[in-house]
Amino acid sequence: MSELPEKTIFPLDLTKPVQTRDGHKVRILCTDARRGEETIVGLIMYANGMEALGTWKADGSYSVMLVESDSDLINVPRPKKKVKVDVAITLNTDGTYYPWSKRSSDSWGPLMTNPVASTTIEMEYEDQP
Repeated sequence: MSELPEKTIFPLDLTKPVQTRDGHKVRILCTDARRGEETIVGLIMYANGMEALGTWKADGSYSVMLVESDSDLINVPRPKKKVKVDVAITLNTDGTYYPWSKRSSDSWGPLMTNPVASTTIEMEYEDQP
């Protein structure tokens, strides 16, 4: 019999927007409900515009089981940004190599000539708070 993976608990900041693990937005109504371990009460927004009442433990867990649930609360992830970067290497007159990089939308300029190798890299990143 295979064991279920343990739940990954991330710090939940209820002063910031939250959603369920499966991406449904949640509007928090209160965080001090008198429902035993389930102290968070909120409305889950579904694609059809309807809302359903949900309750969670203080850490955002939906289930008392020790495995992740699609209904657990998490903070809404920051949107990821994409950038394309061109990277090139040129051979200097003294036989050494010089690395170059720039955003793909920028020009190389007059100094970078005859690259020995070049490629474009697409990266995703999140702005840090």
